[in-house]
Amino acid sequence: MHRLRACVSWQLMRMRVGSTATRSYSPLSCCWMEVTRRNFPSALLEISSLLPRSCLVSFDCEFTGLRGNDTREEWEDTPEERYSKLRDGCSEFCLIQYGICLFVKQENEYEVFPFNFYLFPCHSLGRRLDRCFRCQPSSLKLLSNSGLDFNKWIREGIPYMRETDELWWKRRRKEAEEPSDEELNQCLGFSRVFKIIADSNIPVVGHSVLLDLLHTYSHFIDDLPKELEAFKSEINRRLTRYVLVIFTLRRFDEYVF
Repeated sequence: MHRLRACVSWQLMRMRVGSTATRSYSPLSCCWMEVTRRNFPSALLEISSLLPRSCLVSFDCEFTGLRGNDTREEWEDTPEERYSKLRDGCSEFCLIQYGICLFVKQENEYEVFPFNFYLFPCHSLGRRLDRCFRCQPSSLKLLSNSGLDFNKWIREGIPYMRETDELWWKRRRKEAEEPSDEELNQCLGFSRVFKIIADSNIPVVGHSVLLDLLHTYSHFIDDLPKELEAFKSEINRRLTRYVLVIFTLRRFDEYVF
């Protein structure tokens, strides 16, 4: 599955370079890493060391479902209506995988470093974080056909937390006068990758990733705003350095960005 992500990422790079340069660019290598709880510390160190040398990061997500049974997107939808429908889905479904590719320029070539993270929600810090989520049969079937190991997802998936949940936990520990944050650091998991990329000032791109962007905000920052204008404001304020989105031409995408 992640081999496909790497190919898509490389196509994005070719599109980006081809419009501004006359030289021909080609990737040097594309050795991808599957990341679970077991090798997450080493992957985090590698990403931290690669980011200062990277000129571009691409991302892509997989979910337990896309849309609810009573949700149907129509071409006649206004931007506000489409956002509302997608927002409802993000609150119901869960992230399964988060793929990123780091691009390091080597003269007239690019070395590509893809990472495929298995993610499973943090649920060990109280009922607030032990949330329910829905699964859609068609999405699970597609992921299974693509080789996703659901046992690995559940047993070895990397935890993550939203910023709002992290702040809640820190206040709770402070009130209880418990200074140790070891359990919190373990539960932050992939959220640490999200933060270092967000703070890196490196463009992050994706292809037709509006839904991926909504899930990124919903799972790592906070609940999605109810109104489209509020969402756009939050994206510009919170993820300005994180998101440089390349969309397939669709009516809603043209309205939003």
